This record gives sequence, structure tokens and C-alpha cells, in this order.
Amino acid sequence: MKTIKINRLFHGYASARDYQVQEAMEGMENIRFVLPDGRTMTVPYSKLSKGYWNNEVFKSKQTVGQIYKLVDYDWKSDPKEAQLSIL
Repeated sequence: MKTIKINRLFHGYASARDYQVQEAMEGMENIRFVLPDGRTMTVPYSKLSKGYWNNEVFKSKQTVGQIYKLVDYDWKSDPKEAQLSIL
């Protein structure tokens, strides 16, 4: 499972970079989003391609020359038991 820490939701969506989603799809992995307050959401491998693939291109602030697009997923929190297991 690939874990992505995000700082906030944007209009109710969790966003991942396109290359993170591609890596998870190639490795047939789920993605788990984690918010600072401990809430989590898991997107199963079978639904990774169903995210909202944006066309806007961003430049990375950490890696010079790297560009990416965002993939948004409608936030649906994991059940409490799953959230407690990562704390």
C-alpha cells in the first residue's frame, strides 16, 4: 500500500500527483491518504483510474525540472477501525 500524507482537502477532494498514482497502478497497490488529524481514506487499486485527472500542469518546488498533474479523489473516510490501526 502506498501512503500519501496530505495537509488538507481541496473542496472535499484528496489530491495525489499523477506519477504517484501511476506508480501505485504499476505496482498494483492501493493508495492510503492520511490527514494531519489522523483521518484516512484508502483508494483500492481497482478504483485508482477512476479519479479526476486534471489537465493543469504544476512545477515541483522540491525537484528542479519535475512537472506533474493532480489526480483528485472524492474523500470518503475509512471506518474508525482502519484509522486506529495506523496511529
